[in-house]
Amino acid sequence: MNSIVNSLNGNKDYVKMLKDSNSYLITGLNDSAKALIALSACVTKNKSGIIILKSVQSAKKMVYDLEFFNDEYDICYLPSTPINYYNVSTESREEENQRINVYKKILENKKVIVVTTVDFVMQNVLSESLNITTNFKLKNSDKTDIETLVKTFTSLGYTRYDAVEGKGTFSVRGDIVDIFPVNMDNPCRIEFLFDEIDSIRTFDVLSQRSIDTLKEISVCQTEENLISDNKIEYVISKLEELLEKYTDSVKMSDEISSDIERLRKGDYKNLISKYYKLFTDKDYNPLEFFISKDFEIFIDEYDRLIEKSQNIIYENEEVISHLVKKEYIDSQFVNKYVPFEKIYNDILNNKKTYLLQKLNDISLKGINIIDFDTKELSIYRQSLFETLPVDIAKNKDKIIVISVLTDVRKNQIEEILRIKKINYKVVNNINDINAKEAYVYLTKGIISSGFESKYFEFVIFAEPQSKFGEKIKKKVRKDDNIGLDILSFEDLKVGDYIVHENHGIGKYLGIESINIQGVIKDYMKIS
Repeated sequence: MNSIVNSLNGNKDYVKMLKDSNSYLITGLNDSAKALIALSACVTKNKSGIIILKSVQSAKKMVYDLEFFNDEYDICYLPSTPINYYNVSTESREEENQRINVYKKILENKKVIVVTTVDFVMQNVLSESLNITTNFKLKNSDKTDIETLVKTFTSLGYTRYDAVEGKGTFSVRGDIVDIFPVNMDNPCRIEFLFDEIDSIRTFDVLSQRSIDTLKEISVCQTEENLISDNKIEYVISKLEELLEKYTDSVKMSDEISSDIERLRKGDYKNLISKYYKLFTDKDYNPLEFFISKDFEIFIDEYDRLIEKSQNIIYENEEVISHLVKKEYIDSQFVNKYVPFEKIYNDILNNKKTYLLQKLNDISLKGINIIDFDTKELSIYRQSLFETLPVDIAKNKDKIIVISVLTDVRKNQIEEILRIKKINYKVVNNINDINAKEAYVYLTKGIISSGFESKYFEFVIFAEPQSKFGEKIKKKVRKDDNIGLDILSFEDLKVGDYIVHENHGIGKYLGIESINIQGVIKDYMKIS
């Protein structure tokens, strides 16, 4: 444990908070201080934790702040699963793989801090999506054949392509099978000699050159929801009964019949939200999974999560109402978002929870309050020479950390410290600080902002970083009527209008996979 994280254990109120079984409202925190409090609590109690935030941008900022202080946990961003009633995919495979890897780490009892958004915990899920236990092992000299291997990889959720393009895909060329397991950093090339595995090697996707020779590999499932054949047959039987209800509606009957055919072909992934109540007889919230694993629960800006939740609920109800009128869904079976306030009252009612707030502007019953009264400390190029030495002198009795983004800024600050004859030490990262006495440390790192508090034995001066995962927007003059090229389908959201170079203006509806002679390819669906 580094000196900064460990120093909080000298605060009596903080120690009391950790020992208390009641929930706490922790106020007076800027964003980076929230990360430190959450990490320190997990480290001190030797537990994993989950932090729930309003938006993807806030979550990515939290990940950077946690990484700045962290030296022993695996910091994991857990993307939300969009509720999708359409028969096309609205998210990238990478996001699903990301979730699977997070669940797998948790089930393997690794120490993690999970960062996610409120919409993730607002929807119920199938129990299968959190039970990532299916693995298939292969080793040299195994007796098998390519046809059997293809069936096995398909059953694990892997998609066959002409060539391996990313995690969760595989391809077949003669006596060679390439696969990119979601639990590995590089794809694997499996070569056969008749009905026996002759070699297994990792390789580079772009150059196709071999990287390493392996004796065996473990292939993890790539689908969150691996549904049993019995359950699929049950859903089909219920949909066949439902057809009798819609004998007077040709449109709805055709839709249900089409969905039954998709289920018979094993294409159920995009039908789960549409027929959620048929796939399960029990609502299961993902927070129950984390509680069962004894995670520490942190909620960032409770009031903002409630506001975001209300917007999500409203939009979801509007979509459902529209699709019912279009005779596309039967609302009694669909998965719906659950208000966050209800989740807090029902699921977290008896679970100790930490509410991280900047201001004490919320009223909740039966919750203790602790205030750290932090103030942001940022360093700016224009006033470095005048203000930094003064600020250091004010905090001479504390551990002082100066964090910058670039070598240029580090060199500038080193020059100032030398001129002002201030003793300092350059460290690779904050985890190299082990001193308990006051001293000045200079490091490179990404943190949203520095901060100080009279309750902390340290201060952090930081060069502010405001762009966390944001794409830099290109400035275009108002008289330039030029559209921006789409570099990736991930740049698009369902409902966006786009211009096709041959077919003109259309609306983006998502990604649809089409099977052409046994090989599946992804296509953008535009209306």
